[in-house]
Amino acid sequence: MNSFLLSNLKQLLDDANDSVKVYALSSAIPIAERLGKDTVQTQVLPGLKIASTNKQIWRLRFAAAESAAHIAKFCHTEIVDSKIVPIYVGLLGDAEAEVRSEAAGKLVELTNHCSQNLIL
Repeated sequence: MNSFLLSNLKQLLDDANDSVKVYALSSAIPIAERLGKDTVQTQVLPGLKIASTNKQIWRLRFAAAESAAHIAKFCHTEIVDSKIVPIYVGLLGDAEAEVRSEAAGKLVELTNHCSQNLIL
């Protein structure tokens, strides 16, 4: 079942249609919930990273800002610190105000999943 979900998620994130990519990223949250933390790191986070740095589709970056803190729940703390927090730093500096606002709104939730040292 997990391989079915992951292969479809990967395919949808590569879809040519922007709306499909946005909805696929939203679907990554319940998929991540079903997976082990190591699988989330290797199979879900690369798609999140690509979405967060897509300079042409602000809605996709918005979806990344919306999803990343939720996905952090299903990652090891050191992965949140080293992979998801840098994604958030980029989203907080995004050119689109909507993306920055969404990232800022999820920042408190993200801090629940990163190390105390990073917060201080």
